[in-house]
Amino acid sequence: MSSFAYSKGLIKSPHTREIDAETADRLTAHGSVLWGTNARISGDRARQLLGWSPQGPSLEEEIRRAILAEEAVSGDEFSKMLA
Repeated sequence: MSSFAYSKGLIKSPHTREIDAETADRLTAHGSVLWGTNARISGDRARQLLGWSPQGPSLEEEIRRAILAEEAVSGDEFSKMLA
C-alpha cells in the first residue's frame, strides 16, 4: 500500500523500511509483537456455526480509504509523518 500513498504524493518513496523491535515498541505499545506477527484468520468456524459472512471492505480497501481520509484531513502533515 506504500505505492498507493506514494502515487498520491503523500510519501517520498514507494519503498518500505525495516525497523527493529525496539523502534516498533517506541512507535506503538507492543509494536514489536503486533507488527512482527503474521496472523491470518479465515472465520471458518463463524461461517459454519453462525452462518456469518464478511460484510465490510477488505484490508486493502480499508487501507486505501484511510490514506484518502488522512490526505483530505491532514495534507502536508500526513506526508511529514510518513516520510
